[in-house]
Amino acid sequence: MNDVCEIPKNLDAEKAIIAILFNGPRSYDQIFSTIKPGHFSSDQNRELYQECFKQHSLGKPIDLITLSENIDVVYVTECLAYAGHSYTNLEFYIDEVMRTYRLRKLLGLGQEIQRYVIEKNACPEKISHKIEEEIINLAGKNTSPTYSIKELVDQFGNEEHYVQMRKSCIATGFLNFDRDIIVKPGDLIILAGRPSMGKTAFMLAVAKGAAKNDHTGLIFSLEMRSDYLLHRLAISEEPHKKGYEAYSGGCQRIYKLPLYITDESSLDIPKIRNRIRMLKSTLSLDVIFIDYLSLLDPPPAENRNLAIGEITRGLKLLAKEIDIPVFLLSQLNRKVEERNLKKPQLSDLRDSGSIEQDSDIVLFCYRPAYYGIETDQYGESVKNLLELIVAKQRDGKTGSIGFYYDLSSQSIESLIKEPAVAGE
Repeated sequence: MNDVCEIPKNLDAEKAIIAILFNGPRSYDQIFSTIKPGHFSSDQNRELYQECFKQHSLGKPIDLITLSENIDVVYVTECLAYAGHSYTNLEFYIDEVMRTYRLRKLLGLGQEIQRYVIEKNACPEKISHKIEEEIINLAGKNTSPTYSIKELVDQFGNEEHYVQMRKSCIATGFLNFDRDIIVKPGDLIILAGRPSMGKTAFMLAVAKGAAKNDHTGLIFSLEMRSDYLLHRLAISEEPHKKGYEAYSGGCQRIYKLPLYITDESSLDIPKIRNRIRMLKSTLSLDVIFIDYLSLLDPPPAENRNLAIGEITRGLKLLAKEIDIPVFLLSQLNRKVEERNLKKPQLSDLRDSGSIEQDSDIVLFCYRPAYYGIETDQYGESVKNLLELIVAKQRDGKTGSIGFYYDLSSQSIESLIKEPAVAGE
């Protein structure tokens, strides 16, 4: 068996890119914004490309005269033999250089993993974490384009884009929610509360409402089995019925909703990312729900706070990467119970301040009846009140929204009836 591994490279593509630079400045932006010297496999190509970049940064032309002081002119001439390669093939050459670069990095990563594994006190968690980071870096784009305001207005400043952008915001069917909370693609939404405050019930209500508005949702349930969630979804559809009649009727009503549930109990960010990528190849996912933060497998970290920070940052990056909102349920710490006023606040977020920092929206579920409060300041009953406290919203106002919460059926209803437009 031959153990010698051929190093992935495409010297022709590397030389073609250099040659195209000699054809004139129209290729400069596309090449220099993507390809870096370290992406070349050949030392000569790397040095030549570096010198081309240097001349460009100095505002000088890229030609034999400017390069002859520091570069072997014979080798430059050899590269120029590729100058006939059409500019229209530039995308192919860039992709080839990047493809072989990533393969070399993966090969090097494999060799590095071998060295880690044979160490006396090798830590599988640290090795896995390093692999995950490297794979994410290699899979991602190398640069992000920068646009002027003029370019953005020319491209997006029209009614068609505005309407499409408004449609991309998640509508739940709850008039007060859709009026006051703007849920956009790429948002990380924290839904938090103490136990028995209705977090899961509210999540299911939002997921079901979004599905009824043609938004395909995926629920990661780390705490409850999928059949239990089905039961709660079904009976909440028939709050005025009991027993099997409510369950059966509810199942019929939600039968065709574009809503999916996975109840794998051991999940981390890489597993969630892979599951979403697999499903996105067959489904047009619009919103993700994760129940809940503390049950996610933490990455290697010095303490719990840092681990939670890694998770929330990872989920925010994931939401941005897949361009859909992610709802993340979270518990609050016990400090709430020690105060006279039990309403939660941002400082009550459990384990890490990064939860607040990484999120776009923070929502708290609060039920005054749980603490024995029967009426509000106006003497109105709050027995079935679920107060949704909007503690943070990057693109909207904060405050409170009231819902009717039937504990027996786990059904949630809006307390307002006037028409509203999501995000307005």
